Amino acid sequence: MARLNRMLGITVIALLILGSQQSVRAGPDVAEVAIRTLLQNYIDAWNRAEAERIASQFVADGDLVAPDGTRASGHAAIREFYAAAFQRGYGGSRAGISIVALRAVGRAVVIVDGTWFIENARSTSHPQSSGS
Repeated sequence: MARLNRMLGITVIALLILGSQQSVRAGPDVAEVAIRTLLQNYIDAWNRAEAERIASQFVADGDLVAPDGTRASGHAAIREFYAAAFQRGYGGSRAGISIVALRAVGRAVVIVDGTWFIENARSTSHPQSSGS
């Protein structure tokens, strides 16, 4: 099985995934704590392959755009996207994130710059030949 260990630069507009807009409007310190908590919840759910818990981190009509351009809108589609990803080989992998900077660009929008990684994913898209 192939081992996946990627580091990617990310920019997240936190309002799209932040379940409570009140915490963003409350001020930068509260918003930073809320965003860090949200991202840690996402990582914890990933590391347990909990697609439903990941989907719950998004607002009800939130959108997901994966690094490969795949799009999912709303909880059900986001949950299905992650459930399929875990079945394809990401279940049992480990993810992490490091926030480099948070910047408020409006009353309800914060940009998060950072890096994330996924390691120990299994590839099921290229099965090894059995020789028969």
